[in-house]
Amino acid sequence: MTKYILTSIHYKGGVQFNYDNAGFLLFYSVLDAELNETQLVGLLRKMPREEADLQKLNETQYFTVKKVSEDLSFENFWREYDKKIHPHRCEPFYNKMSDVKKLATLKSIGPYNYYLTRTGVAKANPENYLKKEYYKTDWSKES
Repeated sequence: MTKYILTSIHYKGGVQFNYDNAGFLLFYSVLDAELNETQLVGLLRKMPREEADLQKLNETQYFTVKKVSEDLSFENFWREYDKKIHPHRCEPFYNKMSDVKKLATLKSIGPYNYYLTRTGVAKANPENYLKKEYYKTDWSKES
């Protein structure tokens, strides 16, 4: 199975698409995307039923498609975040997150660590980092 995240300049969050080995759509989820009714109807009209259809959306100026090839496991998050506090409370919360949020979380750890180094601020517990959605912060703009 191949997973992709579709984002747009017109809405927040992402839409996940899962395709089988033949390139046909198996599943999609808009749970993390903040779509109004018009945007949802537009997406359904342009529904990428095959991987090639999704790539056509990527060629427009309005959409970005990213293949999810990263390890989205809790173990990878735990290793990357590198503050080992309360794994028994953190893991169930992480595992309930969508792949879109997990990907955003993993991609934000590097900028967050750089922010901490730059400012001297103490690192948040991993549970708070997830629950308070720190991964949504643009750490390059924080002072």
